[in-house]
Amino acid sequence: MKYYYVKDGQQAGPVDESELIESGVTAKTLVWCNGMKEWTKAGKVSALAYIFAPVPRPVEESAGYSNGQYDTEAPAPVRATWLVFSILAICWCSFFGIPGIVWWSISKKRYGQGKYAEAASAARVSSKWARIGFFIGLVQVIIYTISLISDAIAVALLTI
Repeated sequence: MKYYYVKDGQQAGPVDESELIESGVTAKTLVWCNGMKEWTKAGKVSALAYIFAPVPRPVEESAGYSNGQYDTEAPAPVRATWLVFSILAICWCSFFGIPGIVWWSISKKRYGQGKYAEAASAARVSSKWARIGFFIGLVQVIIYTISLISDAIAVALLTI
């Protein structure tokens, strides 16, 4: 099938499907052919999906996969959940939140570099430190609150 496309604001074509990539057409380039109602981005045209499909890339050896296996998309990014718990731990005077923040940032950096296995490992360490810091900080807050209440009760009883 012959396609027309927009290049530098000008209509070009017609070209064959097989010549689209050679003509500089990308998934975001507007294309049109007979039977189409309007100009559409090439990546959205179902007949051209095979041309603009993502190319699978090999998974790193460090991820524990053997050669020949492919990862078609990156895993979910490192969530900021443990960062929040680490910050709360620091606010509650628990220094255990600091390693949680450090390991979270290492995990984020490794993810950005495409080292997904290392990012996941660092995220696990971050979650461990964040939980330790959060729960120790929570216990400190509870003990502090109980001591304030008991002091208030003691003062009230002494003034009676």
